[in-house]
Amino acid sequence: LPGMNTGPYGNEFYEIQKMNNRLVNSKRSLAKANMQLKETLEQIRKAENIIEILERDPITNLLTEKAFYEKADKILKENPDQDFDIIAVDIERFKIVNDAFGTAAGNQLLCDLSACFWMWGRGIIAVCQNQADLFALLVPHQEARYKSLEDSLGKFADSYSLPARIEVKAGIYRIEERDISTARMCDRAFIAVESIKGIFSKRLAYYDDSMRRKMLMEQKILDTMVESLLREDFLVYLQPKVQLGTGR
Repeated sequence: LPGMNTGPYGNEFYEIQKMNNRLVNSKRSLAKANMQLKETLEQIRKAENIIEILERDPITNLLTEKAFYEKADKILKENPDQDFDIIAVDIERFKIVNDAFGTAAGNQLLCDLSACFWMWGRGIIAVCQNQADLFALLVPHQEARYKSLEDSLGKFADSYSLPARIEVKAGIYRIEERDISTARMCDRAFIAVESIKGIFSKRLAYYDDSMRRKMLMEQKILDTMVESLLREDFLVYLQPKVQLGTGR
């Protein structure tokens, strides 16, 4: 009809209705998209929490060994001009603590020692529980403060509330070769720790290549020992035990 284009129910009215419908549908689509985005972000947040949980030791909440290596690698690459050290810490005869006082006491000792690190080191970047009783720390090079670390570990061990003597040793590797893996850097720090095990007058040692050469020589001797036994290279002397009273 001629009046359809100009009346209140003409084409313009239907065009407005279609625009309104499109606007409503658009708002619905946007709301749906926002809801999906919110759900996606929540899933990402949960996934990040799961990843973070997997990167942490459940007892001490420190980084796991793998997470520590990854974080240390990233920090070293991002700071090529800054000097860093790896500090390895070991509790001597830790298995005896677990055996004599129980796993709960052993776990508490690990947690208390990790707290001791944080109290000492304002500059600590990362700490991990490398193995049951071994820890690794990445710190900016700060040799002047390592005496205070030695003192802190000494006070911790001497005053710890267990009816047994606790010995805590630390080894320091100054990172000079950045082309080796973080795992090998930690190994060198642990070599320094091994060099003072059983020496009660020392709690801290610095890595040097002589330690590595000594370790390689000892390993070479061990590797050739079976062969040497088969060749009868060993000359064995047996000393009898004699009862002084009877001479028997």
